[in-house]
Amino acid sequence: MRHTLVDRLGTILALVGMLAAGVGCSAGDTEMAFCDAVNRNDAAAAKAIFDAGQVDLMARDFSGKCQPGALLLHAARPQSPVFTQMAVAFVKREGVANTCWTGGKGNSIGGCAISFAALNANVEVMRALVDAGVNVTNQTARGAVDDAASQGSLEIVRMLVEKGANPASGMASAIAWRHTAVVEYLESKGVIEEVARYDDEVGALRLERHEQYRQQIASSIRQLQQRGLADPGLDPDIAASAVGALSHRFAELWLVQGGVECSIEEGADQVARLMANALGLAPSTG
Repeated sequence: MRHTLVDRLGTILALVGMLAAGVGCSAGDTEMAFCDAVNRNDAAAAKAIFDAGQVDLMARDFSGKCQPGALLLHAARPQSPVFTQMAVAFVKREGVANTCWTGGKGNSIGGCAISFAALNANVEVMRALVDAGVNVTNQTARGAVDDAASQGSLEIVRMLVEKGANPASGMASAIAWRHTAVVEYLESKGVIEEVARYDDEVGALRLERHEQYRQQIASSIRQLQQRGLADPGLDPDIAASAVGALSHRFAELWLVQGGVECSIEEGADQVARLMANALGLAPSTG
């Protein structure tokens, strides 16, 4: 009984919230026809209704199964240009960018505009949302960064982060789904250190990634020793860990935290010289 009352109260509060936001509570024949067209993936029929200008995309039937705006954003995938075009026009309308829809029972669809765009990895819709002033610092935005990262959408992740979204929100999913480009971008924002401190899984994955780098460096050191170019007294594994830590920490201090002022050429040259000296290589005369 208690759960039933809570569920009912939640539905009532959601409807009150939608009323306050200007979301209608009545889906008429036109809205039902639009929902039907979207559900059938009939983009042409949906666009004809949309272009006629008679459909209330903010409407909702009480079951929650016909919410034209939510259905449109859900259908607006990159491979669906007609739905994407309509979605872009829709989110540009005043007040839509920060709208959320509450799903009902059955096959109804709920979510926020920014969430739909992130899950669909739809760059065009997300760009329109950002231009329309979507909130990029709240909990919903953090979820959107995570969704975009899980989809491997570097462009959307970068778009949100550059507008002020928390980059740490997407690191765990980017690593879990092995979206290397997203991981490297978030790492450039100093995220990996922050997340690894409180997320055991991310910390373990980070160590795994560093171990791969360490093995590559150790292999290079062994080859240099075999050719008589590197100090034979070095332990390749220990030296690889030390050299890797030096380059990683310097890069973070320099490129992320802004603690060092130098050009790319100067920084790279100094790190290369330090590594060469550490390995006992002959200094460059170039």
